Amino acid sequence: MPALVATCGLAIGLFGLSSLRAGALASARDHIAEQSRIVTAPIDDALAHADRLLERMRPIAIAHSADAPFDDVALALQDIAVSRPGVTYASLSFPDGTFQGAYRDTDGTWRFEDSRVASDGTHVRRYDFAGRRLVLRVEETSTYDPRSRAFYRDALAAEAPTWTAPYTFFGSRATGLTRAEAVTIDGALHAVMTIDFDVHALSSTLRERTERGTRALLFASDGSVLAHSDAAALDAAAVTEDRIEHVEDLHDPVLEAYYELLPGAGVSVVDVGGARWLAATTPMRERLGLGWAMVYLAPEARFLGVLHDYVVRFVWIEIGAIAAAVIVAWMFARHVARVRREADAAKADAANARKDALELGSYRLLDRLGAGGMGEVWRAEHRLLAREAAIKRITPPEEGEVTDELKTRFRREAEALAQLRSRHTIELFDFGISEEGTFFFVMELLDGVDLETLVTKFGPISPGRALHFTIAALRSLTEAHARGLVHRDVKPANLFTCRVADEVDVLKVLDFGLVRSVKRSDPITKDPALDAEAAAMLVSATTTIGEGSLGTPAFMPPEQAAGEPVDGRADLYALAGTVYWMLTGKLLYEKNSAFALILAHIQEPLPNLRETLPRATPPVLIDVLERCLAKSRDERPASAREVLDLLLAIELPESERWTIARAQAWWREHLPEREHARPLSVRAVSA
Repeated sequence: MPALVATCGLAIGLFGLSSLRAGALASARDHIAEQSRIVTAPIDDALAHADRLLERMRPIAIAHSADAPFDDVALALQDIAVSRPGVTYASLSFPDGTFQGAYRDTDGTWRFEDSRVASDGTHVRRYDFAGRRLVLRVEETSTYDPRSRAFYRDALAAEAPTWTAPYTFFGSRATGLTRAEAVTIDGALHAVMTIDFDVHALSSTLRERTERGTRALLFASDGSVLAHSDAAALDAAAVTEDRIEHVEDLHDPVLEAYYELLPGAGVSVVDVGGARWLAATTPMRERLGLGWAMVYLAPEARFLGVLHDYVVRFVWIEIGAIAAAVIVAWMFARHVARVRREADAAKADAANARKDALELGSYRLLDRLGAGGMGEVWRAEHRLLAREAAIKRITPPEEGEVTDELKTRFRREAEALAQLRSRHTIELFDFGISEEGTFFFVMELLDGVDLETLVTKFGPISPGRALHFTIAALRSLTEAHARGLVHRDVKPANLFTCRVADEVDVLKVLDFGLVRSVKRSDPITKDPALDAEAAAMLVSATTTIGEGSLGTPAFMPPEQAAGEPVDGRADLYALAGTVYWMLTGKLLYEKNSAFALILAHIQEPLPNLRETLPRATPPVLIDVLERCLAKSRDERPASAREVLDLLLAIELPESERWTIARAQAWWREHLPEREHARPLSVRAVSA
C-alpha cells in the first residue's frame, strides 16, 4: 500500500507537470495566433486600400493628358500616395509611352518622375517637391517603356482593377507588386493608373509589430518573399539577377523547415535541428485573389522558460506530500493486514456462494445487462460449449410455491416460441425453472441497437431504411401469426438491428410474448369512473402479463386499450405506429400521460400522414400505414402477409434504396467497434 500511494503520488505529480506544460503551450498557441493576426492586419488593410487610392486617381487621370502641365498632377499623386503603408509609387502611364508618377526614393524622400519615350531612348526627368512647386533634380536616359511592363499589359487585359504577380521594379530590382487599372474615354484607352507596393515598405510594417526573438514572413505560394520582419536578412538575401527573392535565398533554417512542411492555416509545430518552433499561418484576404500567406514564428522555449521556477516549487511540494502520504499508508496497511487474515475465510465462503448463484442450468452468468421490476437479463456462457448467450430470468410476481399449472403454461409458451424459425425473430435456445422458482429463457446474444435508441440518438431514418426494417418485422410477424402467436407489444424498443456474421442491419423482433402466460390479468375497460391516476399507473407498464396484455400506450391499438380480445391486426397497428416513429422521430399522438395516450388511440382521428411524413416516403407505404392505423380492426389489412406483399412490391428510386453498401457505411461511421451485445434493453425486462 505505501508503494501504491507513492506510485499514485508520483503519477499525479507527473500528470500535474504535464498539464502545466500543456496549459503553457495552449496559452502560447493562442498568443502566437493572435500575434500573427496583429502583424497581418496592417498589410492586409494596406493592400485593401489600393482600390480606394485608384478611385481618387481616376478623375485626375481623366482630366490630365501626356502633353499637359503636370505640376498640379504631381502634387495630387503625392498627396494620394504619401503616408500610405507599403505604397512607394502612384503613377499614370499613357499610350504614347509617357510615364508620370510620385514615388518614394531610397532615402525616404517623395519625388516626381516624368519619362517620355523618344526615338533615341527614354528621357527621364526627376523632380523634388519644393512646397507647391517642382524643382528639377536630374535628367537621364533609360530604356524604360511602361507599355512593355506587366502592369500595363495586365491592366489592358482586365476589365477591372487587377493585381500583378510579384515582380522586380525597373532599375532598382526591388521586389514588389502593382494594383493597376486602365482608364478609357469613349471606349479608347486614355491612361493606366498604378499603385505600387514594394517588399521593403511592407517589411517595415512587419518589423514594427514583431516581438523580439520572433520572425514574420509574407510569402507567395511559390515561395516568393514579399515581406520580412528582418530587413537586414532581406538585404543580405538580395539576388543579383533580375528575379524576386525566394525563401531559400534567406538561408534561414527555420523558414526553410517551415516552407518544406508548409502547413495549412492555424498554429503548427516546426522542428529545426531538435528545436521546436511554433508557426502561426494566416492567409491574406481571399477576395484579393493573391494566394499569399503570413507566417509568424516563435521558439517554443520562449514560452516554456517561465515554467522552470514553477516546476522546482512543485517538485518540492510533491516530495513532501508523497512522504507524508507514504507514512500514513504504512500505518494503515498494518491494520489492513491484520483484518485481511480474519476476512479470508469469509471471502472464500462468499465466493463459493456467489459461484453457485451465478450458475443457471448449463450456463454460467457473466454480466448483468439490464434489470426491471420482475426480471433481469444476463450475458451468459455455456459451461461445456463456451457459447455465449443471453439469459432472461423472470420471477413470478406473487410469493409462494410455483404451481404445476404455472410450469405447464410456461413450458407451452416456450415451446410455441421455439417453433418460430424466421431469422428476424430472436432465437430461443433453452428454457427452464430453477429450484427457487425463477423462470429463465436462454436466447441468442445480439450485437447492435434497438430502434428506439437508434432514432433517439441519430435522428429519423430514411424511407428506404424504414421500409427495410418494416419488411423484416413483417416476416417475423407473418410466421408468428400463422402459428397463433400475437406479439401484443410491437414498438421501437422491441425491434433490434444488429450484426450477424458479416451482415449488418439484420432486424430481430424481441419479447415475443415471453411472459404473457405467467399470470392472467383482467382486461382494462373504459369505465368513466376509473380514477385517472390509477389508470395511468396501470398502463405505464411496458407489458402486462396475461391474456389482457396491455402493451405500450404510445403504440397500443384501440381494441387492446379497451381490453378486448386481440389478433394479428393489433400487431399491424403497433407496427405502423413504429414506422411513423422511425420516419419522424415522433409519436402519433403527443400526450402528457399514458392515460391520455390510450384515450387518443381510441378516440382521436389519425393525423394527416401525407403532411407529417417525409416527402420521399412512397405513396404506397403511406396508404398501407393509413390502413393499418384504422381505429376499427376490420378496416385494417387482414394479415401481416398481405401487408408484406404490398411493401415488397414498392419500387424505390436508386437514390432512396437502402443498399448493403449504405448499411455497411452507416455501421462503420456510427457503430464501428464490436462491443458485448445487449440482447434486450432494460425496458424489455421491466415486466
